[in-house]
Amino acid sequence: MKKIDNQSLLGCIESCFMLSMDDRLTLKQQKKMNALGKQLRGNLLNLLTAQFNDDVKQVDSANQQLQQLNTQLADTQAAIARLNDTIATAASVVKALDKLLLLAVSFI
Repeated sequence: MKKIDNQSLLGCIESCFMLSMDDRLTLKQQKKMNALGKQLRGNLLNLLTAQFNDDVKQVDSANQQLQQLNTQLADTQAAIARLNDTIATAASVVKALDKLLLLAVSFI
């Protein structure tokens, strides 16, 4: 008998809910992540005890998709975090260029 990878599904749910509370996302994106988290949670409740025959290939496909989604959600969270670093670096470069302009002898 086969089962859905509930741990992977739980990871997806947690990531969706975390992103739904991340104020770096637009309100529309937050609401969508919240709705997806709720849908996944509903699926988890229904699939916790579900068992499938070994010949049901959709279970393997679903488990693979869950793993891919977990990876993509983690990548998304990391990209959002890196965005703040990029903004800080850009601000630092702007300050450095502003100081450099003060030293310029003339502008053409």
